[in-house]
Amino acid sequence: MRVALYGGTFDPVHLGHLQVARAARERFRLDRVYFVPTAVPPHKTGQTITAFSHRYAMVALATAAGTEAAAEVTAVRFLSLSDEEIEAYVAGGEPMDKAGAYAIQGGAARWIPRIEGCYFNVMGLPLALVSQMLAARLPR
Repeated sequence: MRVALYGGTFDPVHLGHLQVARAARERFRLDRVYFVPTAVPPHKTGQTITAFSHRYAMVALATAAGTEAAAEVTAVRFLSLSDEEIEAYVAGGEPMDKAGAYAIQGGAARWIPRIEGCYFNVMGLPLALVSQMLAARLPR
């Protein structure tokens, strides 16, 4: 089975997104194109972005014919940080290209005592969920 993951903010999802997905499906002879709505991408920090649940619903509705949608939610617990800790972290540059302005696998890990949900979802792609979705579509 040939699949593609199409990531984006999709705020809102529009005809252009759907046309790109269709064109990729035809050009690369894909069986499926999975839309993956992102959290807050680094190039959109400081912008107002529609809540993920609403963007997910928009994608699900826009792609309802022949498209499967799923979401993974992960809660990340941060310790309270002092202004000095925040300033030092920002000055180090790590948060500047990260969705959410932190890297769970990087320097911010010292401030995260626990998560509830999928670690890989925080990293950017919920591997278990994607694997389950793909396995359900593979011929047995």
